[in-house]
Amino acid sequence: MALKAVRSRKQLGMTIIELMVASVVSLIAIGAVGTLYIKGLQATTARSQTLYLRQSVNDALRIIAEDMLRAGFSTTGSSLKLSGAVNVIEVSGPSMPVSGNALAYVFHELDETAPSTAAASITQVVFMEKAMSNNTVKFCYADLSLSSALKTNAEMLTACSGSAFSGKSLLPHQHMEVTKFEVIPRLVSTAAATTQEISIELGASFAGQTYNRSTVVTLRNWQ
Repeated sequence: MALKAVRSRKQLGMTIIELMVASVVSLIAIGAVGTLYIKGLQATTARSQTLYLRQSVNDALRIIAEDMLRAGFSTTGSSLKLSGAVNVIEVSGPSMPVSGNALAYVFHELDETAPSTAAASITQVVFMEKAMSNNTVKFCYADLSLSSALKTNAEMLTACSGSAFSGKSLLPHQHMEVTKFEVIPRLVSTAAATTQEISIELGASFAGQTYNRSTVVTLRNWQ
């Protein structure tokens, strides 16, 4: 009688097969969630990198365009030019006269605390493509007194290539590389005067992505 009672008792709990099936299903579910999370994280990272690249290029191009509008400004009335220069902005590079990869100019800068002609100084500016840790666009400038002799375009490019001018990269050259910096000058004339229209295209690469942007600047200070 006791043996029959034992045999008739129902088995409780999970079998080893049921446990293995549940474990496999759980692992598949965890893997699927993990895959979705990783893909979402990768997409977010890619969007952040794209935004960072575009903002960097757009900001660099805006700085160049805004500063170029001061080119040639003079307290004496006529546009200020580099020594021996024909135009207010001198464009140079291996593909000139069609296009270049460097531009240089000069202007009078008034002291904001004492905005008078006597308080003016001379600022000489260069934007040029240059190899640093990566290829980049270097921005160089030098502040001079009114009595200082203006440099030629060639002298400014040489100074910017070295350490004679204060300078910095417009893009984070440690991890972002300039793929294109093209400057195309064009003269715009009326019956009374002539000015320059400068087209600039800037491209850069970062984290396997590339981005190009262009703008056109018409100088305020006519020759």
